Amino acid sequence: MKQRWYIGVGLCIAAVMFGTQFDTMTNDLKKVLDDGSKQVAAALAKNVGYYTGSGNVTPANASGFLGLKVGLGVGTTIPGYLWPVIFSKDVSVLTGNLSSKNATGFQAMAGVVGLLPLTYDMLYAKIGLPVLPMDVGLRLGVFPEISFGDKDNYVKIGFFHVGAEARYKITGINLVFAKSQIEARVSYDYDGGVIGASQKMATVAYADTTVIGTNEMTMAMENKWSGSSIGLKVVGGLSVMMFEVYGGAGVNINFGDVNTTLSSKVDFIDTTGSLGNQSVELRGEGKSSYDAFDLRLVGGVHFFISDIAVEWNPLNNALALTVVPISLAF
Repeated sequence: MKQRWYIGVGLCIAAVMFGTQFDTMTNDLKKVLDDGSKQVAAALAKNVGYYTGSGNVTPANASGFLGLKVGLGVGTTIPGYLWPVIFSKDVSVLTGNLSSKNATGFQAMAGVVGLLPLTYDMLYAKIGLPVLPMDVGLRLGVFPEISFGDKDNYVKIGFFHVGAEARYKITGINLVFAKSQIEARVSYDYDGGVIGASQKMATVAYADTTVIGTNEMTMAMENKWSGSSIGLKVVGGLSVMMFEVYGGAGVNINFGDVNTTLSSKVDFIDTTGSLGNQSVELRGEGKSSYDAFDLRLVGGVHFFISDIAVEWNPLNNALALTVVPISLAF
C-alpha cells in the first residue's frame, strides 16, 4: 500500500515539475512578445515621422497667379534600420538583444517586416496666389489595406496620406534660356497606415535552457501608425531649357505614435513524454512616439515632364526616393 502511495506522490510531483516547465516556456514566450513589440514600435517610430514628411520635393518653380502645377508620383522611404537587416541579417536593430532561446520565431518575423518598404504615392496640385510670388497646394496619397498570401503566411500594407504646402519665391534670375530661383517652403502632412506580416513556422521549445518539445506556431505582427509632420525648407534650382537641377535643406517636426501588436498561436508538441501536446495563444503590445525632429537634405532633377529626387536624414541615415513621371507647370 505504501509503495502505491509513493508511486502516486511521485507521479504528482512529476506532473507538477513538467507542468512548471510548460508554464516557464509560455511565460518566457509571452515576455518575448511583450518586450519585442516595444522594441519594434520604437525602431519604427524613429523612421515613420520622416516617412510622413517625405515627398515634398518638387522643382523650384514657385510663382504667382495663375501658376498651376500638377504631378503624379510614387516613392519609398528606406529606414535607417533597413541597412543592417539587408547586409548583415542583423535584426537586433528592430528587436533589441533578446537573450531568450524562445525568441527565434519573433526574430524571424521581425526580419520579414524589417524588409518591407515604407512606400507612398501622391497626386498633387499647386496654384499661384495673386500679387505675391507664392503658390499653395495639396497632395493626396492612398493605398487601401491589402494582404498578400494566405491566412497563415502573408504580408500586409496600407496607408492614407494628405498634405498641404506653401512655397514663396525669395529671389531669382531669369535669362533667355536659363533661370535660377531660391524659395522658402512650409508643409504639413498627415499619414496613417499599417504594415505587418504573418508566418507559420516550427521552433524548438525551451524551459530556460532545457528542450521540452517543439512549438508549431503562427506568429503575426501588425504595426499601425498615425501622425503629422511639419516641414520648413529652403530650396534652390537652376534650369536650362527643359532640364533643371534643384536642392536644399530643411527640418521637420513630427507628432504621432506607432502601435505594434505581436500575437502567436502555439501548438506545443511534447518530446518529454510527460507534458502532453497543448495549445496556447499569446499576445504582446508596444507603443512608441515618433522621433520629434528630423533634418532633411534634398536633391533632384527635372527633365521634360518628369522628376526624380532623393532626401536624406543625416541623423539616422534614412533615405527617401521619389519619382514623379508626370510633373507639369503652366
